[in-house]
Amino acid sequence: MITIRRIHTGEGALFRDLRLAALKSDPHAFGSTYESALERSVESWSQQADSTAEGSSRSTFIAFRNGEPVGISAIYGREEKKNEAEVFQVWIAPDLRGSGLAKKMMDTVFDWAESNDYTKIIGEVTQNNGRALSFYRNYGFEVVSETVSEIKIQKSIRSNKS
Repeated sequence: MITIRRIHTGEGALFRDLRLAALKSDPHAFGSTYESALERSVESWSQQADSTAEGSSRSTFIAFRNGEPVGISAIYGREEKKNEAEVFQVWIAPDLRGSGLAKKMMDTVFDWAESNDYTKIIGEVTQNNGRALSFYRNYGFEVVSETVSEIKIQKSIRSNKS
């Protein structure tokens, strides 16, 4: 059974372990590296996780299969544009890709964003992550710009469900 929930205060170790698994499994998909993540202090992991456990400015969601973490996504409100939030750290365990879990995770992110008065979600995809870009496009995101290393995407909250 798959469940998705917001991270709880005090789950810094869970957050760290899941993020490290994502970076190790798919290093090409993220802007940060497994090696740099290993250098972070336990405190910094805890602070980041706790800062997303409650409130309306940021949130991290964890997917579980039979109690084991198998996916993560985060969304942070943008300080410079109050109605926009950025989705990132989206990762699904390799054996669950194509199962519909990514869509459920994104639905959860958009539901949270809508309930917290965000009207636009933005994100970035690394140029070499075609699978993620295809997913985001199928979910309704539009490409707004491209650089050598990344593709910027966005989607309005009004039409989040496909």
